[in-house]
Amino acid sequence: DEVANYSEGVTAEATSNDVTGPELTLSVFQNPYITNHLDIYLVSSEALADTSIYCSVNGTGLQLSVVDSDEHVWRGDYDLYTTGSITVFAHARDLALNPAEVTSVFSSSLILATSGGTAVSIDGRLELEFPPGSVADTYVLIFDGGAIADAAAYAISPAGIDVKGFVKVSIAYDDGTDPQRLTVVEATGGRMAPIESWVDKSAHRIIAYISRLGTFALMPGESEIPVLGEGEFRVLQNVPNPFASETAIAFLMPRPGRIRAEIIAIDGRKVRQLYNEVLIPGRHSITWDGLDDSGHHVAGGVYFYRVTFESESITKKMVYLR
Repeated sequence: DEVANYSEGVTAEATSNDVTGPELTLSVFQNPYITNHLDIYLVSSEALADTSIYCSVNGTGLQLSVVDSDEHVWRGDYDLYTTGSITVFAHARDLALNPAEVTSVFSSSLILATSGGTAVSIDGRLELEFPPGSVADTYVLIFDGGAIADAAAYAISPAGIDVKGFVKVSIAYDDGTDPQRLTVVEATGGRMAPIESWVDKSAHRIIAYISRLGTFALMPGESEIPVLGEGEFRVLQNVPNPFASETAIAFLMPRPGRIRAEIIAIDGRKVRQLYNEVLIPGRHSITWDGLDDSGHHVAGGVYFYRVTFESESITKKMVYLR
């Protein structure tokens, strides 16, 4: 002090008060063109001790590299060659050496262009049926999509790829629920869009048909949905009739199947093969513009249209004005 008195020094030791491990998040991104190539990201709520980070895919170690040190983001590349259940695991410690770990589990299914195939979620509740030719050779991944209005959602990847025709999606419903009050919904841009759905009582599932992959859930609907297979195949009268430029031929299908439609002249000649494709259940419409198979306008008069579904054919008459 001012009088030059002295006191003994005191040695202190600092101890960290941080006893909470970091919050870790795993994200898996699939290349939509090379579908077996995955980018796996590990995001931490705080800085990590570099040497403590461990990541594995189905037990095989995966090297992670830092891509954003400020946001504590790490990334690794993984090429997928297996199907079934895929488990991604990560373990790390923060700078105070507090540990944390995180696990992500999803299903992988290889769908071939030549034969199609089936993809099933980890819990078995969601199934996808791909007909042959609907997609190119593709690894289809199904993730836990979280919850949509308290309903379990499923995220199907690669989202947004082109699907030719349709893919059948089915989700199991619980005992004790009224299945005809449920519908499949698609979550897009924060909104839930109901998809036309049917009850398959024999399989205990709600069925819908989709033309793109995305995030789907099973939720209560506003109206009663039909039972798949119930009802009859119906062909409606074309509208307008008579017609001068084009007319629409509508029909109702109780289940998916192939539809063949043709235009027949009054003398029995086939004028036009109008349609020959597999369609999903529901109401459909085909347009005829008065042209034959050669692209020429037919003469005015009476014609017949015949629509065939499975082994059943229905023929109706119409009048073309020229």
